[in-house]
Amino acid sequence: MSVTTMDDIAEEIKKMKFRKNIIGGLNEEDVWKKLGQLQEDYRRVLDISNKQYEALIEERDKAVEEMCEKIKYLEEKSCSSVRQKDSS
Repeated sequence: MSVTTMDDIAEEIKKMKFRKNIIGGLNEEDVWKKLGQLQEDYRRVLDISNKQYEALIEERDKAVEEMCEKIKYLEEKSCSSVRQKDSS
């Protein structure tokens, strides 16, 4: 399963099984392997979250820029109508 959210990671952890040693305890190599996979999953989710966050910031920046342009246009329009009234 491809992990893309923190909920996916939580589900993977719930399903996680470790190999056991014959004498007792867990197989250390297997534990480290699973921890490595878990770290990769967390890194993947973090990368996805960062890309989403960057896209939101870019979208916000474009919206702010558009609003600033509209404000500038309206200010110029307002000033020119005031000048026309003054010159009359």
